[in-house]
Amino acid sequence: MEHKINRWVAVLLYFCLSVLTGVMVLGCDDFFFDKQASSGPMPPEPLQRGPRIAAKSIPLEPAFVGEEGVGAHGYPLRQPDEAALLNLLRLKRFDRLEQWMEYYQAEFEKDFRKEDWPDAMLSAFFVADPAIAPLLDQWVKRSPDHFAPFAARGNHRFKMAQHVRGGKFAKDTSQAQFRTMDVRHQAAAKDFQRAIALRPKLVAAHRRLVQMAESLPNKTERQLLDAGLAHCPLCFHLRVHYLRNITPRWGGSYKQMDAYVQEIQPLVKDNPKLAILAGFTHWDRCRTLREAKEPEQAAKACDAALAFGDHPHFLIEKAKLFDSKKQAAERLPWLDRALRLDPQERGALQKRFYARAKTKNYTGAALDLILARQLSPTNEILADNVKWLRDTLRFEGDQLYKAGQHKRALRLFSLGSQLDPDDNDLRYRAGWAQKQGGLITSEAELAAKPDDFELRLQRDNALAAKHKFGEVVKMWDTYIEGHPDDPRAYRERAGAKWQQGQRKEGVVDMQRACELGLNKACQDVPKMKRRM
Repeated sequence: MEHKINRWVAVLLYFCLSVLTGVMVLGCDDFFFDKQASSGPMPPEPLQRGPRIAAKSIPLEPAFVGEEGVGAHGYPLRQPDEAALLNLLRLKRFDRLEQWMEYYQAEFEKDFRKEDWPDAMLSAFFVADPAIAPLLDQWVKRSPDHFAPFAARGNHRFKMAQHVRGGKFAKDTSQAQFRTMDVRHQAAAKDFQRAIALRPKLVAAHRRLVQMAESLPNKTERQLLDAGLAHCPLCFHLRVHYLRNITPRWGGSYKQMDAYVQEIQPLVKDNPKLAILAGFTHWDRCRTLREAKEPEQAAKACDAALAFGDHPHFLIEKAKLFDSKKQAAERLPWLDRALRLDPQERGALQKRFYARAKTKNYTGAALDLILARQLSPTNEILADNVKWLRDTLRFEGDQLYKAGQHKRALRLFSLGSQLDPDDNDLRYRAGWAQKQGGLITSEAELAAKPDDFELRLQRDNALAAKHKFGEVVKMWDTYIEGHPDDPRAYRERAGAKWQQGQRKEGVVDMQRACELGLNKACQDVPKMKRRM
């Protein structure tokens, strides 16, 4: 492609200059403007901000989210739980990670319509959190002959490359940013290539190579696409990202996109979902027109895209057209449809959180924000909204409590506690609402949901409000028998033992929670020891 040739000619020229000057600099084509990159500073490394993020409960078997059944094209609606996979990594449960990822990939190899499963499992690690990099390195070192750690580390490195590149136009992006992006892309590509060598049918890794083709020497998008399709000729996602790469803003053209869609028409009879690909030129026109502030024309283009079928990209773009505060309710149906297809799509979750908050659906907003924070732990905008929503849930819960609606109040207090797990006031209010409303979770309810940590936390709060700490300890004893690697349970049992006067035993449990990866417990241990 001409734009790729131009890029690597520029790289070669800069490399030659570096030999003379001792400094390597790289240029990059602009999205819209043919201008040289700026010389601005590198962006800071992302950090987790705001209150501690609630951990995702982890079942013993491979976890899924979404509806049972299949969609219009025979693709399963349920998908791997990305938040659970990411939490497994944080807890260093490498064996279980490999077991789950083996399962998702093996199921896809038996049925191409499960291509979402390995794609979602890699997306779990598409997080701009430097704290997981050493965990991924540790996993790679521990399992050098397994595809999973390399694929996971590759996708994390891919995300970190995007972070350092930023979202500005090339004219506003420094040469150092482009240089670092290319270096990180190439490191990610090595990981993906190693994963593919170990598991050739890992089409999800091929898809990421297509996405970063711009940074890979001697490779074109089409070559990388064809390499992946050799293992799955009817796959859909690979083709989506190829089409995205050849949009006009990336140096391609609508003519080129349409030509590719026509090329694959004979395959539609074997995978009807491929017909949706014809909507991508209309989708790109929709977002281009929206950016140009031509909403009526943009809406027509989005509708033209959706005429070929629902896709999260099309539905999210349609939702963006309802951008005023007064249009929040009109935005929701489109985002609901997108999240039915991809229950953990980060952009859709964030947008639905705002729409639900604007329409005063605080319960729904909290559920979206909790999940969005688990999936995007360094997102500053999400972190900035935690305090507001937590305090809103406290206020609304108080109003319901005063009106005698204890069950509804409990729901809001519990969600607020998940947003900020260290807000003891909310836990106290939740326990008091349970006590006053007679809402203590029964043993039968617990037995019916053996993996539900939050349900047990509710019972903990209610029993603690009645000072029945012995029953709390027994409940966590039973849970820990089936979940010996859940640090949250040890921390909760530590608190109950402490309240009973078993301070040494409480410290032992808190230390165990720390050893299992719960950083908050590590902070609590010295505090407890000072008070003994």
